[in-house]
Amino acid sequence: MLRLQETNERINANTGLTSVGLLLQDISFGNRECHGNGISDHDVLMSMTGLLCQGQVHYEDIENYREDPAFSAMLGLSRVPSSSLLCQRMNHLGDDAASHARLEAVNTTLLSSQVMGACTIGNDQYIPVDIDVSPMDNGGSKREHVGRTYKGCDGFAPIFAYIGTEGWLLHHELRPGIQHCQKDTPAFIEACFEQLESLQLTHPVCVRLDSGNDSADTLAVLRTSKYHFIVKRNRRLEDKAQWLETARSLGDPTTQRPGKDVYTGTVDHLVPGGNNSVQESLTVVYRVVHRTIDKHGQHLLIPTIEVETYWTNLWYNPVDIIACYHKRGTCEQFHSELKTDIGIERLPSYAFGTNQLCLRLASIAYNTLRIIGVLANQARNDWPKLIKSVQRRRLRSIIKDLILVGGKYIRHAGATLLKVNKHNLWCGVLMSINMLENFLKMLLENTLTALMLLIFLYIAG
Repeated sequence: MLRLQETNERINANTGLTSVGLLLQDISFGNRECHGNGISDHDVLMSMTGLLCQGQVHYEDIENYREDPAFSAMLGLSRVPSSSLLCQRMNHLGDDAASHARLEAVNTTLLSSQVMGACTIGNDQYIPVDIDVSPMDNGGSKREHVGRTYKGCDGFAPIFAYIGTEGWLLHHELRPGIQHCQKDTPAFIEACFEQLESLQLTHPVCVRLDSGNDSADTLAVLRTSKYHFIVKRNRRLEDKAQWLETARSLGDPTTQRPGKDVYTGTVDHLVPGGNNSVQESLTVVYRVVHRTIDKHGQHLLIPTIEVETYWTNLWYNPVDIIACYHKRGTCEQFHSELKTDIGIERLPSYAFGTNQLCLRLASIAYNTLRIIGVLANQARNDWPKLIKSVQRRRLRSIIKDLILVGGKYIRHAGATLLKVNKHNLWCGVLMSINMLENFLKMLLENTLTALMLLIFLYIAG
């Protein structure tokens, strides 16, 4: 009969945090000097990041690790704060603009070492940057600036910018729930462009936005930049039948099945902001679908017309441009992973500035877990046989398989070890990730050592 027994051995359920600590060990989150309570800003922010990397967002969760030396060792902490101190210091740092700027720099540093996946338009490769607003449901709370969002719930309306096909979180901004998605978006786009300048990108960039940002101000910022863009138009009061007549006059349809004709093409006479705008005309790509028979073969008494139009400065086949925009729908998955997998949907503080700071830490945790997922894909040969090979793993799967891994913490003869059961299905992948990170750091150190040795021999000889 199986019995439960106590032990003094230190057994941890989050051994995968070693990968997080390894990725972030050379990055300073804040002042490392200890305050009167003996805990530095760096330890406070890193502790909160460690919680977020496990999908925990509440301050009280830190109490589980205050007496855990493995948690401190894995994340490189001098001390672990209490829940009350963590709340107090997060509120203090939330009002400090320098702390927000420093965390933005940390996030940029993480992204600067990564390769951004590109999408294909025609025969060329473009790195997508998807900008979108995704409301956070904080209904029933009295948090500062919680308001009615366009989704019909009470909460916040943050805006996010993702880069690459992997969904790296480039930039974000926490906004009040009642704020319209277009308000302050041109300034947000300019901030994204500043972030892009600090990244070493191997392909040109294509910015994609939905119809909520179809504004002359937004298009003015995009047109004066060096980047390409696709913005879905808000047709407003434009007549669908008129678009059908325009499409018929410009080209022949593609018949996908009996009763369904699809027209695609471009027009160059439309001006962002209307005829009273000071801007020049801009290319519009359109897709018009005319149906007289539905997909079940039923003839329609009144034919249906669907119209999609897009502002763009690309010159490819309209079908390729529209297909590239449709791939933007993947960013809804990125929203879900950030809000659900990491658990940042309901923010922990009453103060708006503190919640903004927490969201910045969540973006760092998000990108760190994404890096671990990329490294796990590189160790595909060590994957369990029953796991299907995928291009990108959800953060929930990364947390479950590669962060919440059981291990035994040992300190003996001046050495500190974390032992992982070799029968764990993901043990080989976890070991490969840590060995790869250590190898890169050792390679750099050995290169410097070899260079110094050559200089010494040259001088001695």
